[in-house]
Amino acid sequence: MNQRYFANLIWSWSPPAEDPDSLLKEYVQRCKDIGFDTIRIDIPWDNTEPSKGSFDFSWTDKRLRLIAREADMNLVVILNSRDHPEWLGADRLLMKWADGSVFRRPMGRRSYGVLSLNSDEVRDATASFYAASVRHIEKEYGDKVVAYSSAWTPEMESEYFHGTKAFFSPDDDPMNSRYLDHSDFAKSGYKDWLAEHGALLEDIPRPEDSDEKFARWCAFREWTLKRMFDTLSAAVADAGAPGKYKVQFGSVWDKMSGRRGSIGFGYSTESAAWVVVDDSYHYDHCFSADVLWGTVPDKLKANEVGGPPKVREELVQFARETYQHGLNMFQFANWCGAQGMDWLKEFEPEIREIARLRDEAETLPRRDDPMTVSVRDLYLSRCDQNALDQIIKQYRAGSQNGTLIWPVTFNFDLQA
Repeated sequence: MNQRYFANLIWSWSPPAEDPDSLLKEYVQRCKDIGFDTIRIDIPWDNTEPSKGSFDFSWTDKRLRLIAREADMNLVVILNSRDHPEWLGADRLLMKWADGSVFRRPMGRRSYGVLSLNSDEVRDATASFYAASVRHIEKEYGDKVVAYSSAWTPEMESEYFHGTKAFFSPDDDPMNSRYLDHSDFAKSGYKDWLAEHGALLEDIPRPEDSDEKFARWCAFREWTLKRMFDTLSAAVADAGAPGKYKVQFGSVWDKMSGRRGSIGFGYSTESAAWVVVDDSYHYDHCFSADVLWGTVPDKLKANEVGGPPKVREELVQFARETYQHGLNMFQFANWCGAQGMDWLKEFEPEIREIARLRDEAETLPRRDDPMTVSVRDLYLSRCDQNALDQIIKQYRAGSQNGTLIWPVTFNFDLQA
């Protein structure tokens, strides 16, 4: 549990990954030279299983061999089911808006839908992709693989997707009320879940419905997320990699977390070995770390930073707080684009300092009495930002402004 890592990320569509014979080799070696010990890289499902049950790992092997064998670096393999294959018949299995239309989100050159986590077919097919990939990768590079990470949302995270059309923008739904998914899979699954819990059957909530009804729908979404994690964790373990399954959320809690279905992650991630959150630079990283400690104390933990900061000092401070609060990994994202090599050069002093912190930062002292937060109360408030502000205010006082580790437990106390 005390092992620390410092990871950079290479997306499959980035310039380094698209040029494995030259740029990838140069980029990976540069990462190693300035202090990274781990490379995260995604394996696209559509590229790996072009036809059902037929797997091609030539793309994967060429890149993983360079990272793990030639550069001798650790691997976090992101099993990318966002880029699902055409043979799956995607539109039929995608999440839907309340009006029945298919949800799609433009990102870059493509528009992404999200596979419904309530579909048995989606879970089974995804688990098959995971199992075949892990079985192959473990055989060839298992000694270098730290984790296998899930990713299925447009942002490449593992959440019950929030349904906004743009990053952090609720403009399409200012009341935070639509909450995907309204597909037939979700509708029937919700009624089955209500029946199993002895509750009266009801439709998926609409904006004018009661807070209690809204909270029940959120509890179902958390349960759905847990079922997906349990399925994929079992696939990874059965393929020869027990203790390596990793999930990632967009944050511990912000105004979008209710939409992401990730407030009760202490419940949903029971079968995972790793839990990762992704903070913006302005977030309270001490709070994020201590929520992980209070909510998933026995798991490996990490925080992720996005692209280069506007204020250079924020990068090192983020890493310092991550390691001082006892997390196991600090990971970069979105540093591998067209300017990737330039950024590594520009921020080399900061990156080398983060590598030093990984090796030398001392973990802060800890309070024994955890701070407790009710997930039910948060959902009944419809995840009001003022509720988060009050929680963090209480945390800052009790942790002496982050100079103590004060575990924050989000109690999953939702019920039908």
